[in-house]
Order: sequence, then structure tokens, then C-alpha cells
Amino acid sequence: MIIPLLKNKHGDASSVDMYRGITLSSVVSKLFESVLLALFQNDLQSDVLQFGFKKDSGCVHALFTFRESVQYVLDWLRAQNG
Repeated sequence: MIIPLLKNKHGDASSVDMYRGITLSSVVSKLFESVLLALFQNDLQSDVLQFGFKKDSGCVHALFTFRESVQYVLDWLRAQNG
């Protein structure tokens, strides 16, 4: 089921461009997902380099890793060029 959601309450509510569609999962599908997760949680793993949509991880961790990697390469290049 897709529900239209007003993007800006101060905008023109009669304009189609002021809405975005959101989907609502049914209770049955949420229950099904919960059961699958409980049964197969130990077998469901993602790559260690996956940062989004993981518990205790997010953009801050990805940005830190990216920045440290770039800094490492830059330091290495500086050392090579003396």
C-alpha cells in the first residue's frame, strides 16, 4: 500500500509535486520478517566493509575509514617521493 505524504506542510498542498509516496508494510510481512530473522540471524552476514543498515555502524564510521585510507596513501606517496 502506498500512502501520499506531504513533503512541506507550508507548501501548496494542491500540487502533486508536494507529495512523496511511502509504503506501509503489512503486519503479516513484518511478522514474517521477524520470524526469518530469528531463525537465520546467525547465517545472515554482510561484508565487514558494509557500513549502512548495520547495528552500531553508519556514515561516521564509513567517512572515518575513507579519510584514514586516503591519509595513509598520501603519507605513503610523500614517503616515496622523499
